Amino acid sequence: MKKIKQFIIALVTLGAIHQANATLIVNFEEVGADVVITFSGSINTTDLASGGGGSGGDWINIRPTSSYIASSGAVPYVGWSGVTFNGILGNGSDLFERTPAVGDRVGIDEMNTQLITYQGYQSGTAINSTMTFSNTNMETLDINPDFTVTWGTGANADSAIVTGVVPEPVTAGLLGISALVLYGIRRIKNFNRA
Repeated sequence: MKKIKQFIIALVTLGAIHQANATLIVNFEEVGADVVITFSGSINTTDLASGGGGSGGDWINIRPTSSYIASSGAVPYVGWSGVTFNGILGNGSDLFERTPAVGDRVGIDEMNTQLITYQGYQSGTAINSTMTFSNTNMETLDINPDFTVTWGTGANADSAIVTGVVPEPVTAGLLGISALVLYGIRRIKNFNRA
């Protein structure tokens, strides 16, 4: 039993470490009839190459292998290449109506394999941006809860994670089974004590 507890503690600790190392967090939250997307954290650009830029509107386009989320559209941006996308961001199929973003220009451009920041962004500077997409929901966006972006090596290694996404039913089912197994272990342990 002690080894099982140690194993479970190790798994929980690894999960916490994984999230703690992710410095750019993209959070999706359904609020009434809208979806609010918040970018927070920072980006270590040391091992990234700055590429093209421009300006454009705030928008979200969720399509397999060509998703794009960007905020604060009127602000000129820079694309940073050298990132690796792990999985696809989502399986939706539309461009969604939004209210103007508040905060820094930031984004994930899956189609061009790059991160987006405002021109003049300094590596490690705090990012804070919020977008609200009206009359949509998480089911329509179909965001992948396991999607991550990684870049850099050694001390410059960095990542972005997606949060606030409800796991698909299979993942939720596995969590439920795990809870039942833990409950069963506890019952057996208490029975053996008696």
